[in-house]
Amino acid sequence: MYSPGQRKQCTNNDRMHRIAAGGRNPVMLVVMPDEFRIQKHPILGKNVVHFANANSPKTFREKLTADVTVVGHVEQELPSGRSIFFALTLMIEPLAETFAFHRVSHTLGPDGLPEELLSLSIETLHHELAGGGRFGFPLQPLSISISSVDYRDGQSTDVAVRLATSTAFKQFLQDASLATIQG
Repeated sequence: MYSPGQRKQCTNNDRMHRIAAGGRNPVMLVVMPDEFRIQKHPILGKNVVHFANANSPKTFREKLTADVTVVGHVEQELPSGRSIFFALTLMIEPLAETFAFHRVSHTLGPDGLPEELLSLSIETLHHELAGGGRFGFPLQPLSISISSVDYRDGQSTDVAVRLATSTAFKQFLQDASLATIQG
C-alpha cells in the first residue's frame, strides 16, 4: 500500500499496485513502467495518481460505452420514528468528445418535482460527477437526465433526495460499461 506523496519506480514485472482510493476501498490500477506518486487532491480530498515521466505524461479518463438507465430509491424509518422516502430514475448517455462539460437536465413537467428538491438532486449529481468514475479517473462528458421521480410530501426531505440521487449514481458506476482510455 502506498501513502500520499510516496514515489515508486515500476518494472515490467511489477505492474499491479493497490492504491488507497477513497479510504477503505482499495482499487486495482495497472501502472505502466513509469515513476508515479500518490498525492491527496486539495479540493476533492481523494488520493490521486501523478505520473512523473516528463517525456510521456499519461492522463486517463473513463468513457461510457453504452446508454444506462438506473434507479435510486430510499425508504427508511429513522430512529425518531419519522420516515423518509424518495425515488428517481436517471438516463445517462455519453456526449460527443467535443463537449467539455457534463450536461445535467430533467424531463419532468412543471408539476413533476418541487424546485428545491430538483435543485438538490442536480447539485448532488454535480458533486458525484466531480468524484470521477469507477476507478477515480475523470469521466468523459455525460448527459444525465432525471426522467422520473416519486416523492411524498413530508417524507421527501433533503437527506432523502441526496441519498437516493447518490445511490442512483453509484449504481450507474457499478452497472455501466466504462472503458479506461488514455489521452
